[in-house]
Amino acid sequence: MDKIDDSKLREILKREQPKAGDNPWFTRKVMNRLPEKKEKFNWIENLIYILCGVICVLCWKWFIEDLNLSAITVGELLKYIILISSTMFLIGASIKKWLFSD
Repeated sequence: MDKIDDSKLREILKREQPKAGDNPWFTRKVMNRLPEKKEKFNWIENLIYILCGVICVLCWKWFIEDLNLSAITVGELLKYIILISSTMFLIGASIKKWLFSD
């Protein structure tokens, strides 16, 4: 089978693609009259973010109160790693929601 480079493939696709018919009824006014986009994130999702944030803060409080600085165990290190990663995930997910909402 012959290998086709990108430029040949682009030419073939342009030549073979179906042409869109002219429609006098479809104008810019139609685009302006389309309904507004619905909000992607509703109040339930915001409530879940707030609930997870409260749980995360409570877990950090529990971890700091339970921490024994004279002897740090492997279990405490694992708790710390899990808390850091879950906190970063929660922050990243909530920031991504507002940054890329459109």
